Amino acid sequence: VAAKTRHRSKSKKTGNKQVEKAAQAKVDRLKQSFFSSPAFQMTMFLLLFVGFAIKVPLFPFHTWLPDAHVEAPTPISMILAGVLLKLGGYGILRIAYPICPWAAEQLAWYVCLFGIINIVYGALAAMAQTDFKKLVAYSSISHMGYVILGIAVWSVDGGGYYDMQTSSEMRARAKFRSDEAGRYWFWSIRPRHYPIPTDGPVGAMLEAMGRHCYRPAHMHLAVRAEGYVPLTTQLFDAQSEFLDSDAVFGVRDSLIVEFQKHAPGAAADGRALSVPYYTVDFDLRLAPEKPRRSLAAAQRAELA
Repeated sequence: VAAKTRHRSKSKKTGNKQVEKAAQAKVDRLKQSFFSSPAFQMTMFLLLFVGFAIKVPLFPFHTWLPDAHVEAPTPISMILAGVLLKLGGYGILRIAYPICPWAAEQLAWYVCLFGIINIVYGALAAMAQTDFKKLVAYSSISHMGYVILGIAVWSVDGGGYYDMQTSSEMRARAKFRSDEAGRYWFWSIRPRHYPIPTDGPVGAMLEAMGRHCYRPAHMHLAVRAEGYVPLTTQLFDAQSEFLDSDAVFGVRDSLIVEFQKHAPGAAADGRALSVPYYTVDFDLRLAPEKPRRSLAAAQRAELA
């Protein structure tokens, strides 16, 4: 019985590895296709974002909402404010961001700006209303600005939480510039593994494949330099769980790093620490930017 159990366990692991390899091959092919190019992602993200921005609604696509509230019966107006507007934010979070992650990262500051405009403009307009339904409409525009602002920025901390889940203070997220020699360094929190949402089609797909929903501990990096192709990548903790079974197949051997533990004392930058700390060394290399070709030229080159 023990021999049969071991054989079945080994067969199951082999089957899982084959499924992972096949899925990884599909991911690699997709990354090399036109649909993963910056131009396609930027175009699709803008189209999707504008479509959902009308539904949110975001300034300057908000003008339909006050009239809709005034014309609608009170029960419909309540449903409109309480449920229907949220579908726009949900669409941005669950459709636009997953399909075009690179474009979402590149345009995050602009999304934040639209959220801030909504918050301030909607609140000021609501204060000037004498019609109650219009007041509700403009206050809805204002509070949906907070939703957009929350969608635009996130990063998990050492407990597996995003900063807006536990505090109003921005944490574990920043922008840096390298020095003249191209060096960079920063202090952060050692990340932990965490689960991805499973309440939608992704959860159903993972369940059908017999896979878990966890991602190994990692840090996100987005690197840009003039004249080079932008790079968005991740660094994975070598001691983390789920390295060999990442729910989204994002792990590469070249991206796994060792967190070197150090005793309390003076750190490399001269900071004195009274507790143990970790360091990670990783070099980022960017590819030179090539002249852009039109889609037609690319297709002719492939056919040739």
